Amino acid sequence: MEEEGGEIKERLSTMPLFCFLIGLKIRAECGRIMKKLSLMESEYSAGGVVYRRWHNKVQILFILDPYGEWAFPKGHIEKEESNQEAAWREIEEETGLAKSGLRVVEYLGELEYQFTFTNRKIHKLVHFYLFEAAPEAQATPQPGEKITAVKWVDIDKAVEFSSYKNVGRILKKGITYIQNADN
Repeated sequence: MEEEGGEIKERLSTMPLFCFLIGLKIRAECGRIMKKLSLMESEYSAGGVVYRRWHNKVQILFILDPYGEWAFPKGHIEKEESNQEAAWREIEEETGLAKSGLRVVEYLGELEYQFTFTNRKIHKLVHFYLFEAAPEAQATPQPGEKITAVKWVDIDKAVEFSSYKNVGRILKKGITYIQNADN
C-alpha cells in the first residue's frame, strides 16, 4: 500500500503543471481537488453477497451492521491477504458461516465511496464476491463483531431490503448471475 501512496503522490506532483497549462479558472478548481485528495485516507475492504437455495427458494443473507442498517458482510483486507480471502474471513467473522461451507461463485465488482468518520475523510474501495452457502446453512449474529442480527431474505425482496442503496448494482449483478445459472 505504500507503493500506491507513492504512485498517488507522483501523479499529484504533475498536477500543478497540468493545471497551469489549462488556465487560471480551472487551476483554482484543480487546487481544491488536490487538497481534498491529499487530506483523504484510503481504506480497502472485501465482502460477500451470500445466497442459499432453501425449500425451492433462493435467499440472500443480510447482517444488521453496527449502524443499524441491513448490509452484506465486509471488512478490511489484512496484510498478506487476498481480496477473496478477506471476503471469506469477514463472512465467517460476522455471520458464523464457516469457510468450508461456502463456495466462491463469482467476482461481482467493486464499490467505491467516501465518508467522514471522527473528522477524517475516507475514500473506501470494497471488492464484492458472490458466495453460495449450503441449503441448511444457519448464520448467527456475532456480537463481538457488533453484528446484532442476520436474516435470510428471499431473492425477489433483496434489493428493496438492503439499507444501503449504493450496493444495488453489486446485488443486482449477483441476482442476475444466480438466475442465469438456474436457466
